[in-house]
Amino acid sequence: MRNRVTIATAALLLASATFAPAQAQTETPAQPQAVTTPAPSGLNLIDVGYRGTSTSGDEARYERYRDTRNGAYTNILFGKASETYLFNASAKNIGYRDQNYVVDYQRSALTFGFLFDAIPLNYCYNCSTPWVESSGNVWTLDPATRLAVQNSRYRFPPPPVL
Repeated sequence: MRNRVTIATAALLLASATFAPAQAQTETPAQPQAVTTPAPSGLNLIDVGYRGTSTSGDEARYERYRDTRNGAYTNILFGKASETYLFNASAKNIGYRDQNYVVDYQRSALTFGFLFDAIPLNYCYNCSTPWVESSGNVWTLDPATRLAVQNSRYRFPPPPVL
């Protein structure tokens, strides 16, 4: 019912737009041409410092999509613009898990762009899990848990035949 009302309302609005009279065009007096200033030839910024933070409680939730470890803070931006080309490069949080690098170059026939954006996703630190590391970066379920899953009474339905 809701879809019918929405479609009918949209159709009436579109139909009524065709009957709307056009407004009369009035001539506007010519404005004097504004004097434009040339774009700045370059923009350069180097921001280096120290960042420190402390957390009590759930550190992983605090650092959900970022890396807030103590250490150096970096934000570097270089740019050059002229009438024929535009170049911008930036680097933020160099060496951290949430680092970001961007390069843009534009010329009349050539446009180039590069973006590397690392966004960590921290679920938990030092949390318990049913998985056991059997060898270097190989994780398995312990035999008792695996047997309980295999002997479960619930069976997934078979996939549909196409």
